Amino acid sequence: MFKNLLLIILIIINSILVSLFQQDSIDMLSLHIIVASFTTIISLLYLITRVSKSTMYIALISLIVAAYHIYLIVMTVYNNVYAS
Repeated sequence: MFKNLLLIILIIINSILVSLFQQDSIDMLSLHIIVASFTTIISLLYLITRVSKSTMYIALISLIVAAYHIYLIVMTVYNNVYAS
């Protein structure tokens, strides 16, 4: 139960940060990196250990959201450093 709750909270935090990250600025970049990497690590940990099916599906969704968040971080840094 705690694993599912933790993953759902991480999905919500990542979704909020992704929606705030749409302005194409690098404000709070370290916070974005920390949350996305923590979510990725926790999701991968829950995927490789023996967990229930519901936890596995929630971890997979969390990993997809974190991967999209990391993609946005990389694109924003690229646009601000190299394209400007």
